[in-house]
Amino acid sequence: MLCPRRLWPERQSARLTVLFNDPLPINDPAGQAVRLALTMRERVAGLLAGWRKAGYALDFTVGIDLGYATLGTIGFEGKTEDGAIGTVVHLAARLAGEARGGQILISQRVQLATETLVQSTSLGEHTISGFLKPLPIFVVERLRAAGVPAETSGTGQSGVIGPLTEREREVVGLIVRGCTNREIAEELVIAEGTAVRHVANILNKLNMKSRAQVAVWAVERTRPVA
Repeated sequence: MLCPRRLWPERQSARLTVLFNDPLPINDPAGQAVRLALTMRERVAGLLAGWRKAGYALDFTVGIDLGYATLGTIGFEGKTEDGAIGTVVHLAARLAGEARGGQILISQRVQLATETLVQSTSLGEHTISGFLKPLPIFVVERLRAAGVPAETSGTGQSGVIGPLTEREREVVGLIVRGCTNREIAEELVIAEGTAVRHVANILNKLNMKSRAQVAVWAVERTRPVA
């Protein structure tokens, strides 16, 4: 879910919502959304500079989230359109609204899904309207250079870290947010027993004994290095 926003004079805005993985499934929807956002930012930069010289105070921001949405026809008789509703739509729009000029803000789910593709910086936890708990937010900097993979290991008790699957990285993100197994299951739309197995697999791969250790490990990995 990608929501780019253009700011007009007096803070008026025009918003464009882009859905990935619908109506046809695609590979790596999060990665494709981030690539599109980076390409749009690059292409619009020259246009913005020209418009500002002409006296138009325009800007460009993007918010991206990854998750499940309710899809269908929205509107009323005589004016309907396909659309999506749900938490993922709301968060993407809120991130676009929170972003400063030129920023691409992503949720932790997107960061975990694209960490080998792009370099991103943690902005810490932010209170987002409509969400009970502060959420970890990241800003996308740039695509990673070819041949320069993201760091994929941490420090467990034995120093040996097994690779996590995309789903397990999502679970790690929810552990960082303090979610219980039941809350993880509800967030990912899976059975609670499946969530328990994911947590057990993560602890085994990271050679850790508690969810707290996993949370600390994940936070340390996203901390910017000078």
